[in-house]
Amino acid sequence: MIIIPISKHSQTLAERIASAYPTATLIAYKDFSESTFQTAKQLVFIGALGICVRTIAPFATDKHTDPAVVCIDSTGRFVISVLSGHIGGANELARDLAHYLGAEPVITTQSDNTQLWALDTLPRQFDWTWKVTDSNAAIAAFVNQEPTALLLDIRDQGTDYLERTAPAHVKIYYRFEEIPQND
Repeated sequence: MIIIPISKHSQTLAERIASAYPTATLIAYKDFSESTFQTAKQLVFIGALGICVRTIAPFATDKHTDPAVVCIDSTGRFVISVLSGHIGGANELARDLAHYLGAEPVITTQSDNTQLWALDTLPRQFDWTWKVTDSNAAIAAFVNQEPTALLLDIRDQGTDYLERTAPAHVKIYYRFEEIPQND
C-alpha cells in the first residue's frame, strides 16, 4: 500500500494509517508518478477526491491491471473506493480502512449496493476460469437484473453457493440443452 497525503492537513492521518499497516509506504504527493501507479497494488490518497481522480486519470487503463485506488477525505470521515473496486480490491480496502478509522466507506459498485454477486470476482473466489468475451456487457446485464440463465453442469463449492444465493432474475439450468435459445 502506498499512502499519498495530498496536503499538509492530510499528513497526520496518513501517518496514522501507515503505522497500522506495516507494509505501507508513505510518499509525498509531489513524488507521485506514472511509475508509482503502475507498480502499486494499492494507492491511498488522502485529500480531495477531484485531485485524486485528476492525478490517476492519465494512467488508468484496465480494471484487471490498475491498482486499487482509495481516497480518504482529510478529516478521515469518508473512505471512497475510486478505481478497481472488485478486481483490484478497492472496495474491500475502503471497507477495511473505514473500519480502522471509524469512517464511512463509500462504495458505488451496483452489485455491492444491491447484494448481487460480483461476477468478476467469482473466478478468483472459487478458482474458476473466466471465459466471457465481453465481461463488462455480461456484468452490466446481470446488475441491471436482465433475465439470466445460469448453467450448473458441475458441482463444487462455488456452484453450490450460486445455487443457494441466486437472485430472482437468475434461472438455473442443470443441462445446456434445457436453456431456451433466442431466435
